[in-house]
Formats: sequence, C-alpha cells, structure tokens
Amino acid sequence: MSKFEEICSENNIETTNPIGKALWRNFTANALRSKKSGNENKSNDSYYKKAFGFFVSLEAPRDMMSYNRARAKEEFLRDADRALEQGIVAVANQNALGKWVVSRYHNNNYDEKTMATLPDGAEETEDGRTFIPLDNTPVYMNGGKNQNYGRPLPAQQMRRTGIFFGTVDGDLNNAKPYFLFLIRIKVE
Repeated sequence: MSKFEEICSENNIETTNPIGKALWRNFTANALRSKKSGNENKSNDSYYKKAFGFFVSLEAPRDMMSYNRARAKEEFLRDADRALEQGIVAVANQNALGKWVVSRYHNNNYDEKTMATLPDGAEETEDGRTFIPLDNTPVYMNGGKNQNYGRPLPAQQMRRTGIFFGTVDGDLNNAKPYFLFLIRIKVE
C-alpha cells in the first residue's frame, strides 16, 4: 500500500482517483514482466555498457561531416543564391549592433533570424562573406525522417570503427565482432 501511495504522490493525484489505480496496474504489470524476462537490472538505453574482450583493430577517427561541409562551401562559392534557395546554406550578415542576421530557406519558406552568436560550424570565405552549412537531407535513404533537417551541421562529428572480440553486458548470444561508435574530440 505504501508503494501505491508513493506513486500517487509522485503524480500529484489522490489515492481515490481512478488514474492512481491505472498507474498501479501499469507499475505491477511492468514489475511482473521484468521479473519473468529476468531483466530487472539490465538496461539498453545507456551509452555505457560492461564489456569484456579486446579490440583487434581501430580505424583513425574520421570527421563524418567534413564532406557535407565541403560540398556546402563549394555550392556557396559557385552560386550563393542557389545554395541559399536549396537550403544547403544559411547566409549570415553582421548588422550595426554587432548581431548576426541569419537568412535561410527551409521547406521552401524564407526565414530570417537575428542571433548574438553564430553556430560552431559557421565559416567565412576569403572575400568576407559568412555562411552556415545546413543539413539539407529531409529523409534518410532508409525512409526515416531526418530530425536535423534544416539545422546547422556540427563543426565536426568524429566517428571511429573497430573490431572487438568479447562480450557486451555478458551476453554471448548478441556478440557482434564489428561495430561503429561515435567519439567526441575537441580540436584546438
């Protein structure tokens, strides 16, 4: 009964409220389900997992965004207006107050926004023009929606591939000898 009262107090409802009973049913069903499957303490929603084994090889870290940033820069240098209209870049101009006026096209709509600072991925050309490379892929090749569509590309996104032999979370059945992982490296 104390757990039921705790659940009700966490959700700011009274113990007589029918929603409290529904929350209690949900709690007990999940507890029974996890007990039957033996997953009381296991969690797959973490970037950190226990592993035992060794790496056979590791590639050097690669910047996965360098190609997209270089392509955006080439398009901007070739034809700045076309690159802006296609949503490949956003154009930034500094006003008299020292703030940045950023212009972009997103879903065929022109947007203008005033910002105090520019994102890390902003670049300046030799002639002094400033642009921000944008993620212009609305849908991935697998059909999934790109949540970063229209947003600035990161200054860098380092990835590294490696071959690892061993177990992750002690599970021999799901051992994968080859995998990809993301690392964050600060370049100064």
